[in-house]
Amino acid sequence: MSLWVVIYSASVVGGSIGPLPYGMEECIAKNAPMEAARMQAIETGYSEAEDRWLDAGEIKKLEALSSRCEYHETRPVIGSAAE
Repeated sequence: MSLWVVIYSASVVGGSIGPLPYGMEECIAKNAPMEAARMQAIETGYSEAEDRWLDAGEIKKLEALSSRCEYHETRPVIGSAAE
């Protein structure tokens, strides 16, 4: 099994990063700031990374996105449903 960061759009795989050369704890630690920034942008409507206010459509897109550290035998297939 290999470790991947799987990016979901709603409940569908939208992409993946990996296989990663480190373990689950480090994956979670590296993914947490990105998820926190996404949640903050959703809650405030402001993207610190882009230094600008987001419109309603952009916030809606962010609400549909998420990323998680997961083990898989092979690269998760884009368009497949979350397990």
